[in-house]
Amino acid sequence: RIRLTEDDMRLIDEKAEHLAGVSGEYTASLKTTYGTKSLPVDVSGVNPVFSDLRNIIPAAGGRFINGLREAQQRRVVFLGDALAVNLFGAGTDPIGRTLLMRGSPFTVIGVMKTKNQDSSYSGRDKDKAFVPGSTLRALTGDKYVDNFIFKATTSDRTEALKSQVLEILARRHRFDPKDKEALGIWDT
Repeated sequence: RIRLTEDDMRLIDEKAEHLAGVSGEYTASLKTTYGTKSLPVDVSGVNPVFSDLRNIIPAAGGRFINGLREAQQRRVVFLGDALAVNLFGAGTDPIGRTLLMRGSPFTVIGVMKTKNQDSSYSGRDKDKAFVPGSTLRALTGDKYVDNFIFKATTSDRTEALKSQVLEILARRHRFDPKDKEALGIWDT
């Protein structure tokens, strides 16, 4: 079994040519509470570049995770727009408010601007919460990446970049980069 870590993400970032960005994604369903409302929420622990790679744009007044928050394992959360309404109610600005995730306090730093999303591999972004990957790893004890995403600087370089990423990981994890069963890639 090939299990990837943040070291693999750093290696891709260092070695791959024409890379716009790469981010590991750690996922968990966490009991999330605000006031008297409590519900299970799909949470993704990601790096700051994730928002650019997935077209997750903060609504006015908010922001996505940044490098400092990632490095310091800050307890901050960025909410999908539908999740924000579900937790806080329509017309309420959740930015700066504190909610509990698995009993730990998290400050809301942003809400996603509504977007059209016609495909997904793990649910719609509007229903998710995003926290620094380092924070989710510390909270859950996970050390292996569930998914990772990357993007080429231009679309015409995508195929070459996919091959290069597989070659980088194959050298490190000792598999044949041409083995289509080693790691699955979903190209959108």
